[in-house]
Amino acid sequence: MAARRRGCLRRCTDYIDSVISRRDRIRALTARVRTIVADRSGLPTTAADDELGELEHEIDRLVRASHVGLQERLLFLVGPVVMFRWINAAGWPVEYVSPNIVALTGYPVEDFVSARRSYASLIHKDDLPRVLEEVTVNSKGDTRWFVHKPYRMIRADDVAVWVADYTVILRDEAGTITHYFGYIMDISEQVEQHGRLEQERRQVELAAELDRAKTEFFTNVSHEFRTPLTLILGPLEALLGGVLDA
Repeated sequence: MAARRRGCLRRCTDYIDSVISRRDRIRALTARVRTIVADRSGLPTTAADDELGELEHEIDRLVRASHVGLQERLLFLVGPVVMFRWINAAGWPVEYVSPNIVALTGYPVEDFVSARRSYASLIHKDDLPRVLEEVTVNSKGDTRWFVHKPYRMIRADDVAVWVADYTVILRDEAGTITHYFGYIMDISEQVEQHGRLEQERRQVELAAELDRAKTEFFTNVSHEFRTPLTLILGPLEALLGGVLDA
């Protein structure tokens, strides 16, 4: 009888230990999921009734955060903004570029990440010195990001496209620049539209200038004619007056 009681007590103790262990594991898993979610989103945390409920809540938050992250990645995959990560070295070797680079340049991702093509090789030769100067100037001091003036990029089909370039500077603990992150967007349509508007403005200004010149010309001509006529009409009127008096 005593042995049976000891066996029953041992089984109860083992069961309680297993429940405690399971709860500890659930709490540990919940804390781990919560940490992952905190790194991925700002979704709020709310208390649950028990350990399993809290774990379910954190898993739900993780799923929703993952959906947000997936949407953000899709924006770079199919959206208009191309993301680059360049190494701070001659020619700006490409360490990463988003897949939508193909739509912008006609070159595949492999051309860049395999070092067959550097980013600098894409920039129009007339714009490259200015872009280099902007990088050099903005890399001094503690600048964290800067915006390039629009420049031209040459596609694989030799067509030039205008791009806007927002660049973020990455430094190590010593303050040395290791990488540049670039967010590139095709703005050719906007540049062309601006060019058309600028041309129309110049045409309006030219027409106005021609109108002013024409008015000034006829004013001067009228004055030049009026002066000799005045000199002639005076004596002529006097002469005519004398003839009539005779």
